[in-house]
Amino acid sequence: MIERINSLPGESESNPKEVGSINRRGQILDIVVQGTIGLYTTFYHSSRGYGLWVDTTFYGLHDVGALVNDRLRFVFNTAAGYDPALTYYIAYGPTHDEILDLYTEQTGRPYVPPKWAFKHWRWRDEHAPVAGDLDGHSINGEVAEDVLMYEDLAFPIGNYMIDRPYTPGAQGFAEFSWDPVRFPNASDMIDSLVSRGYHLIVWGAPWAIGDLPGQNGWEADQFGYHAPGSDDHIDFTNPDAYDWWKNKLYNWVTENGIHGWKLDRGDETQPSFWWNIYHDGRTGAEVRNDYPLLYQRCYFEAMQEAWGDDFVNKFRAGWNGSQQYGVVWAGDTRGHVSGQPTDLGLRSAMIEVLNAAFMGFPIWMSDTGGYQEFRDREVFARWLEFSAFTPFMEIGGQGAHAPWDMPTDPSYDTEMIEIYKTYTELHHELVDYLYDLAMTAGESGRAIARALVFDHPDDPAVREMWDEYMLGPDILVAPVWEIGRRERDVYIPDGQFADYWDPDTTITGPATVTADAPLDRIPLYIRKGADLFGRTW
Repeated sequence: MIERINSLPGESESNPKEVGSINRRGQILDIVVQGTIGLYTTFYHSSRGYGLWVDTTFYGLHDVGALVNDRLRFVFNTAAGYDPALTYYIAYGPTHDEILDLYTEQTGRPYVPPKWAFKHWRWRDEHAPVAGDLDGHSINGEVAEDVLMYEDLAFPIGNYMIDRPYTPGAQGFAEFSWDPVRFPNASDMIDSLVSRGYHLIVWGAPWAIGDLPGQNGWEADQFGYHAPGSDDHIDFTNPDAYDWWKNKLYNWVTENGIHGWKLDRGDETQPSFWWNIYHDGRTGAEVRNDYPLLYQRCYFEAMQEAWGDDFVNKFRAGWNGSQQYGVVWAGDTRGHVSGQPTDLGLRSAMIEVLNAAFMGFPIWMSDTGGYQEFRDREVFARWLEFSAFTPFMEIGGQGAHAPWDMPTDPSYDTEMIEIYKTYTELHHELVDYLYDLAMTAGESGRAIARALVFDHPDDPAVREMWDEYMLGPDILVAPVWEIGRRERDVYIPDGQFADYWDPDTTITGPATVTADAPLDRIPLYIRKGADLFGRTW
């Protein structure tokens, strides 16, 4: 049976299934950026020791032995007036690391965020317009709640992200000023966050919207800066539109001490037809896949001019080269489907972090608990444990995503408070380790969270293994994703590893062990000789 991937945009996110691994054989993958898990490249990474990259932005597909079992087929559209030839780059490794080195040498080295960005992120999908008090100032009540509960519960200070809506006008993103109803006394709010050590990140999009004089959409209409056939998307192929938007971004972030963007959208509704002619003469069919890259570059350059290297942008849509402009998150992964709990969103996230690494995106994160909020507390617990051992850890989505305000019983969940605290603290202990790995990734594309096949290519037991991975060279992570599971088998590859939870236990691989996994524990093994968590193992 042929499995076609992404033939229906969003289907895999809206109703995740218990399918998939890092092996894509037997699948046809549509290579066209789609929402909301919009990370696509024309890069094929083979277990036979080579990579293959097609230099195009047109729509296409990868047929990985689906129609003919032993044949790899690449098909890409072109257009009248274009040279129908395609340029293929073949990168011979033979190791996966060497393939990524060659690929990112051609398409751009991965961006290295500042060290503070590796601390965990706290956010909410939408801050309700309620009042609260912080440091004697009336500010948004949910921001105040998060800050004060963190202090009461002695959680580590990380980074704070504010999602849309946060400005006045259409869709909460019509002009660069704070909505005084939803975010009163915004400068006091920012001062309170910064004084505690938080860095502030806000939501962004490739939109100029709002039809009132002075709003971004009105200005774009006056200047002709919208993409062809659009009343919201900016035509980033127009140098004047690009600079106009970049200057707005620069002014906004420097006036408000904003050090990062959550770059949403750019993967769904940009004009994408043959008859949509962009400013640079390309059609929408050619620009669609390139659009996220243009959008990300604009925000990247604005932030670089504002802060040098002291910023981080994250995005969900990506194309060849996007890795040089920020880090990636998993899109709208689900914690429930139609109100019913699911653990399959977490399962899909576990596969995605490894696939992203193969694609040249070494720094990845997911909405812990699911963007569509969990309905089973075990999903939140297991996702916290998993996220703590990914390159970035961010906690938020629809609902509170807070252990003191759970959608499950009890609402104030003391066990979940301890799990939340334990794993955010563990993640913070890894900041130096993760930052050093990111520096290496920035020089070579080397994966941070990596499938075991990266380091053990000749071990048949790990060739398709997706449910455990290495975090850097020294940490073997074996997440538990199924509701109700309290133990799991863990494959230990060649080498000596200590059990994190029982350091006196050393396992020499290759071996398979059964690991205890109570709700507050993720199976975790540390390579012997590593210096981590304040000790030598």
